[in-house]
Amino acid sequence: MTRIPKLAGLAEVAGLAGVTRQRAFQLTKVRTFPQPVQVLAATPVWLESDVVTFLATPRPPGRPSLRQLNPETP
Repeated sequence: MTRIPKLAGLAEVAGLAGVTRQRAFQLTKVRTFPQPVQVLAATPVWLESDVVTFLATPRPPGRPSLRQLNPETP
């Protein structure tokens, strides 16, 4: 039997992180956030295990810099 991995959309990411969907969206823009496995019409979806790993990784407190959000920024 094929096991399907658990997926997480933006609402699930917010629930896992204990934040609003708006804040979860901001987190997905951080350079180290995992890449989505698929982008659907409603939302991208990530492997839940990748999101949990990201959330368990220590990050510096405070607002991310523009460089963290967009590495192409000079």
